[in-house]
Parts: sequence; C-alpha cells; structure tokens
Amino acid sequence: MVGRARFARFVADRLGIDPTTAARLLKISRATHPRRFGVRAAAFLVAAWEPLGQRLPRRLRFRALNMLLGPMLATPAGINAYAAQRFEAGLARDVSAGPCES
Repeated sequence: MVGRARFARFVADRLGIDPTTAARLLKISRATHPRRFGVRAAAFLVAAWEPLGQRLPRRLRFRALNMLLGPMLATPAGINAYAAQRFEAGLARDVSAGPCES
C-alpha cells in the first residue's frame, strides 16, 4: 500500500488538496474503472510529472489527465470533496451587496 499512499500524495500535490482527500478521490476513480485504473494512473503520472508532461502534445496530455480526473469529479461526492479543499474566500459574496440592490 506504500505505492497507493505515494501516488495519493503526488495527486494531492498536483491538485492542491490534502493527501486524504486525494486518496478518497482516487478510490472513486478506482471504483469507476477497476480494470483500467492502473493504465489511467500511469498516464496521469506521465502527464502531470514535470517537465515530462510539458513535452507531450496538448491533446495527449489533456486526455491522460482527464482519464483519471474525469471519473473523480463526475460524481457529486467527488466534486464536494475537491471543492471543500479549494475554497477561496474571494469567491464568497455577500448577497445583500449585489448590483441589483436599489
């Protein structure tokens, strides 16, 4: 299981989230495509690993990243887990101070 923890830390670093949340998101992706998870994880690793990922053609890199991230963020649980880690105070707005107020 050392490999899973290490990969979760790599994903966490690339997504800007904590390793526990990354592990939960990876579990979602693994459950979605259990037979192809290893291929998807390897493709993500190559595409996200700098500077190697920058040398890939854009379409290939996008596809490799999306193969792993797509299933992670395709469920409400995945979106909530990711969004909870990515909250930015600047995005919160006071509704009463909106431009439609008279």
